[in-house]
Amino acid sequence: MKKKCDDRPDEKLLKMYTTLLFSGRAYSLSQLAEILVCSKQTVMRLADKLELNFGLGAQFVRCKKGRESFYRLERPSQGLRVSINADGLRQLAICRDFMLHLLPESLKQDTDDALLQAQVYTPSSKDRNLELDNTGSHEASGSLQWAVGLTKGRINYDEFQDIITNLTNAICDRRCCIINYQSDWKGSIKTFYFAPLRLIAYHEALYVRGYEVTKKGRAERVYDNSLNLAVHRMKGVEVQERSGANLDDMKDASASSFGFMQQQPFKAKLRFSPAVATYVAERIWSDDQIIEPCSDGGLLLNLTASNDQEVISFALSFGENAEVLEPKELRSAMKDVIKKMRRLYKKKQEKTKDGD
Repeated sequence: MKKKCDDRPDEKLLKMYTTLLFSGRAYSLSQLAEILVCSKQTVMRLADKLELNFGLGAQFVRCKKGRESFYRLERPSQGLRVSINADGLRQLAICRDFMLHLLPESLKQDTDDALLQAQVYTPSSKDRNLELDNTGSHEASGSLQWAVGLTKGRINYDEFQDIITNLTNAICDRRCCIINYQSDWKGSIKTFYFAPLRLIAYHEALYVRGYEVTKKGRAERVYDNSLNLAVHRMKGVEVQERSGANLDDMKDASASSFGFMQQQPFKAKLRFSPAVATYVAERIWSDDQIIEPCSDGGLLLNLTASNDQEVISFALSFGENAEVLEPKELRSAMKDVIKKMRRLYKKKQEKTKDGD
């Protein structure tokens, strides 16, 4: 069910205008309806008003890609006189700091340069201090880092800059790609004809989510479900001229349910001991989760999951402090995993004794 939005019509109109103006990209009718939390008919009415009343030197453009209508604003060639909110710029810098460990070195520098250039448009000179350290003196190395993303087992993306650039360009332009992909570190390379729609950061790695498409002609989905490809397993990405704009934009079900790899969503229940109850209770595992306290200080976690293996891995990460209760099939699968682990460690123990 679409969430309710209390914005007035004039607020929706302004939001549509700023979205088109500052992004510089084309948005489909369905994308704008989702952003503004309204019907497509409302978006079309707003577009008519925008075309008539909100020129301000920017040309309003309508276009068709396949069956979908798209809208964009062409910015004036001389640029716009704008001031940038200093607090918003600081928030962007913090987001940069959290993601630095995932970016190639050259992209890190591009990000720093863009933030420093944007300072020029802050309304007050006292707000132009992104390059200052906490004492107010200039750092020799450049920009201030207010935050840091700590990680274990990170991936070095320095050699993937061209691949990331090609993927982001394809996503922005709604183009298809030819991706050479090695899913196994010793395996052969497979070629995917792919329409990328999202770059996703998950568990200290970058993925691209989209649709596998037909090799030639009009891009059509090979499978109904979307596919996730790991960026660090890509050996090359070639952006095609073929458009993927005719493909419906996907809904990110994984954003509201537990799990990254998407399957048919299902309900699950897990019990956690008092030792980890606070950690579990503090976090959102799925949007519809229900937490039930237990008399011993533990808790029951009811959630919607999209992948059974990820729930098993999640429970195993807590060791003896987590127990899968429902569904029965998942509990049975968890038991099988534990039996295999027991046999594995028992076998190693016997080998150690024999060696002694």
